[in-house]
Amino acid sequence: MMSREKILVFSGTTEGKRMCETLAKRGFSVTMCVATEYGEKVVPENENVNVRVGRLDADEIAALIKSENFKKVIDATHPYAALVSENIRCACEKSSAEYMRVLRKSCAYSDVIEVGSIKEAVDFLNETQGNVLLTTGSKELEQFTAVKNYKDRIFARVLSTADVTAKCAQIGFEGKNLFAMQGPFCSEMNMAMLKQVDAKYLVTKESGASGGFEEKLSAAKKTGAKVVLIKRPVELEGYSSSQLLEKLTGRGADKTVYLVGIGMGNPENMTLEAVHAFEESELIIGAGRMLEAVAQFGKKTVNEYKSDVIVSTVVQSDAQSIAVALSGDIGFYSGAKLLREKLSVYDNISVVNVCGISSVVYLCAKLGMSWQDMHVMSMHGRTENLAAAVEKNEKTFTIAGSGRAVNELMAELCACSLGNVYV
Repeated sequence: MMSREKILVFSGTTEGKRMCETLAKRGFSVTMCVATEYGEKVVPENENVNVRVGRLDADEIAALIKSENFKKVIDATHPYAALVSENIRCACEKSSAEYMRVLRKSCAYSDVIEVGSIKEAVDFLNETQGNVLLTTGSKELEQFTAVKNYKDRIFARVLSTADVTAKCAQIGFEGKNLFAMQGPFCSEMNMAMLKQVDAKYLVTKESGASGGFEEKLSAAKKTGAKVVLIKRPVELEGYSSSQLLEKLTGRGADKTVYLVGIGMGNPENMTLEAVHAFEESELIIGAGRMLEAVAQFGKKTVNEYKSDVIVSTVVQSDAQSIAVALSGDIGFYSGAKLLREKLSVYDNISVVNVCGISSVVYLCAKLGMSWQDMHVMSMHGRTENLAAAVEKNEKTFTIAGSGRAVNELMAELCACSLGNVYV
């Protein structure tokens, strides 16, 4: 039996976890290196994944590469772990292994206070007043003890592990000044925490979409908190997760696309299945009216209704779970049919259909009227003979086109001697 190709992955990020999971499913023998025991807990369960816990310097990494004869090494560590990345790169050069860096896509931002380091952030905060929500993690938390009155002003959000909280307590962060939680967090959660501590400043790193950066920006804007952004180290070479998987396996990252019928547009009319789909998704695509209906989920959105552009957005996005918000039900004159056809050509994209409440079902329910004997049609972007349908059927339901007002349709019925029809 042919042995599986071996690959070494340095993880610690969402991208790293997904990379290991996908490579293992596609037949690679993966050795996944994580720095902490917490990192080990989130490792995908797969017999093709072997986990090593502990921090390694360049020489130790080189020794590992040589001992296991790894030919390829993936660096999927955090964008701010510059020293770790440099150690991995140097070890690969010593061992003649191919070094491949996974780049986390940057997010656009504006109206923030940019600083080049944690020290600069501390210096800036010392010139200000007001409470601070700190979301940069526990690793460099001790540097923020240089902020004047830090025990009163600084509220830190860190991972919810015993060793982390113990370390925080030792340097003076505990009780109401410490939030031990697992992220990333939605915009609403960030808003609630900013309000809870009456934060005038939010300190963060540019951790990208998968790190919840956009949700932090949104929350700060809505609460009036100023964002202090520690800039990301510049990385010139590397691959997106999908590009690297394409290079290694011949196809990009596996993605799930939910085609979701949102019903009437009122959040209360959404099915639980629809709610779960939006909660699970990293990105929501839809026309403006649909996005207004799903704003409650606080996710990154793309305002688009054209099927070709939606498909292109799905293919190019780094998100691996994407929801497309569609009006009513996806089986009733919906764009879902065309999207299914166009997405079916991509073998790494799975489509999940999520039904919604259609307008005809909703209207008839409100009227206490059955619809099993009703002729249904649409005049939205379509040419139909409404008068002929009404004359032939006892009940007719139609969606009106955007350019045809209801009184115009009534005039048409009257002109066809159908003025006695109850509408």
